[in-house]
Parts: sequence; structure tokens; C-alpha cells
Amino acid sequence: MRHVLVFTAVSIAVGCGDSDKNLPVDVAALSKAAVDARDDARAARAAGHPDKAAQHAARSEAAVARLIKAIGASKEDADHKLRRTAEAAASEARYYAELAEEEKQRADALASWKARIYKTARVTAFQTTTRSLILAAEEASRHDPESLPKQLQDSAEIAADLANQLTDRQPLANGQPDWKGIVEDLKAMNKEVSQQTSQFLALTHLISGQRRFALYEIEMVDPQDQTTHDTQLYFHLLKGTVYSMNDWQHLAVLEVENISTDGEKSSEELMASVHLMLAYLFLKGNDLERADRETVRAMQIWPNNPVSVFLTGERLAASGEHEKAADSLEAHAKTSKQKWFAKRVSQRARELRDKPGKGQTLIHDPTFMREVVFHYLLVAAEDSPAAARIKRHMDSAVNFGNRLLKHLPGNRDAQE
Repeated sequence: MRHVLVFTAVSIAVGCGDSDKNLPVDVAALSKAAVDARDDARAARAAGHPDKAAQHAARSEAAVARLIKAIGASKEDADHKLRRTAEAAASEARYYAELAEEEKQRADALASWKARIYKTARVTAFQTTTRSLILAAEEASRHDPESLPKQLQDSAEIAADLANQLTDRQPLANGQPDWKGIVEDLKAMNKEVSQQTSQFLALTHLISGQRRFALYEIEMVDPQDQTTHDTQLYFHLLKGTVYSMNDWQHLAVLEVENISTDGEKSSEELMASVHLMLAYLFLKGNDLERADRETVRAMQIWPNNPVSVFLTGERLAASGEHEKAADSLEAHAKTSKQKWFAKRVSQRARELRDKPGKGQTLIHDPTFMREVVFHYLLVAAEDSPAAARIKRHMDSAVNFGNRLLKHLPGNRDAQE
């Protein structure tokens, strides 16, 4: 939908007929025009000019339309080869135009007044939140934690979780929390918000539905500081999910594609999850062919995984096979152990039967997909150190995030 709006705006700005202005009439020349416009769109994207990229993409499409008309009913192999070349070029041109627009939107979001206010307030909000946890941990170090009021007990537990996640603070030999060590860790964290803390805060905001706050935090993290396979995987999955939740599908795909799928380094389930993430992104962007390919790859690695069945159902719906989609989703709902998931999928199946093509797909329901991404794609692979780390971060992020948001201005996620 976004690329349609971009092209519409460009057409209004430059005139509806300008995209096919001065186009040749010869079939070979039209194919070349489509390719040249693709190259121009790529260059415009690299130069940071989304409007120009959109104009070049529109010209490439216009060249294809004229080429198809010129070929007519021709059965010449050479003509159809030129058509395939031109169509592939036009598709790439659209990609560059859409990617350029996403990059502009990202830059605008990061330069917005909301971003400036957040960056000003984040340190104070973090310090205020952790200060209350430090006080609770200090009380736990002086008294039996179970003798403390419930609110203090909860704060002390959050403090212990936070120290474990961000500093790897381990329990004492007797299995009890090292309260004095926890206090020291949190006081050290309070002096400066580290990049590791920024990743944790990005996850915290993402789970809370604060997509812009999550963006501000993840963009403060330097990818070059992720030196191990597990930290790289965690970073790219998190950043890709942040981009997806901000409706930047091309940026999300590029981020997730940075992940190494070396089977010797990661569990099969987690690597399947990477392919499932890509399948979801492609399906959301209506790139059905690539969505199919990634779903198949995921199922080859992790047969009968729950998400592949769900994505297959939505894939059938996207291609107009509503009855088959409903059957697929209903079958999955019956076998799912997650009641919330089964209920929503069953509802979706009913919508496909009663109002085919009219209901909102679950793929485009950000709240539902956030649950799916985190619960199934990340938590399911519990035998992976990287997945286990993400799960622990999620548990801590939920508790810490509820307190942090109280100290942040404008914590309702504005649609910018």
C-alpha cells in the first residue's frame, strides 16, 4: 500500500503522464529503458532521494506497460525474454523506491520532536526506576526478603532479574541472590545507560507496544559491538522486529538477513525461526513467492512447527483460497496448546468462511503478531543459549517496562 501512495503522490507532483514521457517505441529499447530506470532508482535510493526513486520506478513500470502493449500477441522468444527482463527490472525499481521511502521515514522518526524529548528524558526515567529497585535490594540485603512488604519484595525480585540480565550477576553459593552485589551492579548501571541496556530497553518498549521508543533505543546500539554469534543473532532479530512493528518491511528483511544461519552455531529451531520471521515479513509485504520459499526452508529445518502451519493458512488466504485457508487455520487451532492463539486463529477461520477477503489478516494485526513473534519464534527454541537469553530478557523486560513507562513523557505510542 505504501508504494502505491508514493507513486500516486509522485504522479500528482510531476503530472500523470510524465512517467512515460519520451519513452521509445521499439521493444528492445523499451526493455532497456526499464532497466535504465531501475538503475536510476537504485542510485536515487543510495543518494537518499525517495521522490526521485519513485519517479524512476514509475518510469520503469511505464516502460513495461508500453512494452507489453508493443509485443501484443507475439510468440517470439526474444520478445518475451525482453519482457521478463523489463518486468524484473521494474520490480527491483519498486523495491528501491519503497526502501528509500522507508529509510526516509526512519530518518524522520529519529529526528522528530518525540525522539528528542525521549532522548532527553530516558536517562532520568531509567535512573528513577532503578533507584527504587536499588532501595528494595538494599532492604533485601539487610532483612529476610520474605519479611518485606509485597511491593518491596516485587521490586527486589525485579532488581535481581535486571542485574542478572545486564551484568550476569549470579546467585551466591547457597542459591540466594547476592543482594549486595546486585546493589553494586545497579548503582554502576545508574551512572550511564550502556548499549547493552539500550537493547534491553528496546525489547522492553517493543513488548509494551511502544514501537517508536523501541526504535530510538535500538538505533543507539552499535552493531559492531556484537562480537559473538549469539549477540549478533539477538541484535538483528530484535532490530528486525522493531522495524517490522514500525511497518518498514524492507528494512526488517535486510536486518534479519544479516543473521548467519550456520547450523553448527545455533539450534535448528532457532534457525527455523529466522526463516519464519522472513516468511512473515514477505507475507506482510504480499511477496508470496518469497514467503513460500522461507516457509519451506523453515519446515525443512523444523518440521511441523506451529508457525509454518499458521503462515501457510494466511498464504492461502492471500492468494484467494479462503476455504482451504479456513481449513488449515481451524486444524491448527484444534492442536494448539495456547488458548489465546487457538481462539484468535479460530476467529480468523470463521471470518474467512463468512466474509472471505474482507476481514483483517492476522499478519497485519501488530498486537497478535508481536505475541506470535516473541512467544513462538523466540521462546520455543529453549535449547538455544541465544533463545534462552531472549526469554530471560523478555521476562525481565515486562516487569521493568511497566515501571519505566510511568516516568517517560508521551508513553502512548504516537503514530508519526
